[in-house]
Amino acid sequence: MLLYQDVSQSEPHDCPYIEQQAQESFFLAKRVDSDELDILFNQGWRRFAYYYFKPSCLTCEKCTPIRVPVAEFKASKNQRKILNKQHKQYPEFRVEFNEKLYHEEIYQIYKSHNTRFTQACDSEENFINAHFNDTCDSIQSEYYLGDQLIAVGFLDVSDNTISSSYFIYHTDFQHLNLGTLSVLKEIEYCKQLEKQFYHLGYWIEDNQSMAYKNKFFPHELMNWHTQKWELITKS
Repeated sequence: MLLYQDVSQSEPHDCPYIEQQAQESFFLAKRVDSDELDILFNQGWRRFAYYYFKPSCLTCEKCTPIRVPVAEFKASKNQRKILNKQHKQYPEFRVEFNEKLYHEEIYQIYKSHNTRFTQACDSEENFINAHFNDTCDSIQSEYYLGDQLIAVGFLDVSDNTISSSYFIYHTDFQHLNLGTLSVLKEIEYCKQLEKQFYHLGYWIEDNQSMAYKNKFFPHELMNWHTQKWELITKS
């Protein structure tokens, strides 16, 4: 695939994260190879279904790409508490990393997860088309409590990186800190595969639902002006 061969600009629209107008650069691709995916991740692009995008807002640069250099990551005291609680109080908890495979239980988790927000759920068909396609190499992380599936992560995999594309959990289990727990488990998996980076997508300081993303140290934030990643060692 020739990168950026048909890059377009979206029309201005309401931003789903903060109260202002947003705009994106985007292109569609049926297939992106792992080495090409690395280039896109390094330049701040993200993927949804066959849609590759990055913000191009005229009045805002708050959507900041964020990634964790895997080899240097050290869990904080609070993050270690979350891991220890999961091991001690819920010994039946486990995580599996598998090839993408849809089943109806995943859609039910998505519907529960979506009650946390105001937007309507995608139809089951749209949900499948968005997350179960082969536009790039990808896998899913599955979080179980005993035999019950309680959360699923969708992960894009390039030569050097695993990128969290989307994560959903059943709200009955939100007391398990599944957002933070999923990042810790997926960083562990990156280490096993000897990947260089774990991408968390975009971070917006003013958006509370993204507040957990910059709690993993060290991490790197991309400067849109210089196109360089800047290391953040501690808050």
